[in-house]
Amino acid sequence: MQASAIIPVVAIVAIASAGCGRNDSNCGPSCSVISSCTDRIYQSCMEECEGDFNEASDASIACGTAVDDRAACVAGLSCAELDAWTQKAPPEDYPCRDEDLAVDDEC
Repeated sequence: MQASAIIPVVAIVAIASAGCGRNDSNCGPSCSVISSCTDRIYQSCMEECEGDFNEASDASIACGTAVDDRAACVAGLSCAELDAWTQKAPPEDYPCRDEDLAVDDEC
């Protein structure tokens, strides 16, 4: 089997798995940060995050990856950085800006 023939099979499995509720996303770590830094309830965050991840993954692999990369970025934020990220008018160089832009581009 040629290497190029493997890629579409992997892509189909990844999309199908995400759409069936399988979730290997970074939702857990990002929701841990969000719930520890805000009044957001962890389970509520997880439900929203997993839904967003699954919807993005169903749209395209690139979109799902971008959404998951953003969640991974949020998982590494301090509470002060999370506050900057969630502002309506964040500073120009706010945390996870590149990941937000990737989501805008891919989704």
